[in-house]
Amino acid sequence: MAALDGDVSGWKVAVVKETVGEGIDDRVSRLFWSAVDAISGLGVDVDEISVRWLDESLASYYVVASAEASSNLARYDGIRYGLSPQHSGDWRSYFSRVRGEGFGREVKVRIMLGTYALSAGYFEELYLKALKVRRLVADELSAALNKYQLLLSPTMPTPPPRLGEKTTDPLSMYMMDVETIPASLAGLPALSIPVGTVDGLPVGLQALGRRMDESSLLTLSARFEDEVLKGPAPLAPL
Repeated sequence: MAALDGDVSGWKVAVVKETVGEGIDDRVSRLFWSAVDAISGLGVDVDEISVRWLDESLASYYVVASAEASSNLARYDGIRYGLSPQHSGDWRSYFSRVRGEGFGREVKVRIMLGTYALSAGYFEELYLKALKVRRLVADELSAALNKYQLLLSPTMPTPPPRLGEKTTDPLSMYMMDVETIPASLAGLPALSIPVGTVDGLPVGLQALGRRMDESSLLTLSARFEDEVLKGPAPLAPL
């Protein structure tokens, strides 16, 4: 694939300030900035920029995603789609059993949140407002990408949690998505490049690219892997 053999020398990329400030684990921050220095050493011109509306992107995403989950999963009634257990009784009890047994806890939470956001009296206040924020985020990121080949951020604000560590704290789990949500919200390609480990757990740098330009992400990732991760002085684990 041609993108894997491309050259990044002379590229202009930018670190998004809003993604490296408050809430970022110090160990993740150190690995991230070491990786940014290494990218600069590949001949890439690295700037820092500010992108408006990113602070609102997480809330916007979970309103939109939950509303879409509520709407799309309404079809799974056990008659046309989804789990179809043997059951006697009226439709209401059958419908409740299908959705009670067929969906996990997190899916049920999102369905309830989405149904609330789409309900009368909250549709405009929550769902439509979230759609407006999504458009603002997409426009801001597209404007930045008109000036830069790629935008850089940590992939996650903290090292990965241990299995089951945060299952009782859903808000904390949702916050783990804060760095990657903007790309999903704006419909832009992004890629996580491994840049080291903390206590044996992986830490990544996220590169976000222009629409339909996955090749630039692959080119940077390939050069970073070949010349930094496999180079004479790979990034040290923490």
